Amino acid sequence: MKKRVAVEVTRYLEHEFHQVQRLGIGSGTTVRSFLSFVPEKLLESVELIPTSVDTLLILRDMGFSANIREPDGRTIDLTIDGADKISKSGWVIKGGGGALTREKIVRLHSREFWVMVDESKLINECSLTSCTIPVEILPFGHQATIRLLEDIFPVKATLRMLDQRKIGPVVTDNGNYIVDLEILRDSLDLLTVEKEIKKIPGVIESGIFASLPYDRAFMACKDGTVEVWSP
Repeated sequence: MKKRVAVEVTRYLEHEFHQVQRLGIGSGTTVRSFLSFVPEKLLESVELIPTSVDTLLILRDMGFSANIREPDGRTIDLTIDGADKISKSGWVIKGGGGALTREKIVRLHSREFWVMVDESKLINECSLTSCTIPVEILPFGHQATIRLLEDIFPVKATLRMLDQRKIGPVVTDNGNYIVDLEILRDSLDLLTVEKEIKKIPGVIESGIFASLPYDRAFMACKDGTVEVWSP
């Protein structure tokens, strides 16, 4: 399904590429699939702003080192990314790959934000207990930050750990930890949660993109079609 949605996004991108001079490239396996389909002639003609070290290295391997930029305050015409969960109303939850802070910085400076998903990522907004919210936190005092998150919100907070090949917590590209918040109550206003989480000392950013919604969604369906909509 990732192939189908990547092909559809590429088709849309080719149609609207005349408006793009600076292109944000997200992170994750769906973005990897997209990069394998998008014509290189399109990428070599624009500035590329990757949202993670992983994406940066992929773009370098593809031969686009000279095109890579960091956000510098100028408008990014379009950013294309994946998501862990998506709503029809415009918000997404990101951060499964740990790049949520850089992804949000790039989204903030983007005029347009397109999201690629498969239909397993579509969430019923009345059933948020199926969602996990990644939060990037400082290593210093992380146990205190985790306790505060559980005290303030109806969540179970778990420090994300590496797999069996390496011991210890996951460390982000920014040198921080990731805490995964399992939502324990359906009736949550994610926009409010997004704002309130940022008030906790030790929290860098959350994976809730409610204040920065997407402009267009591309969803691969089990029947072989790709549904495209704007909130």
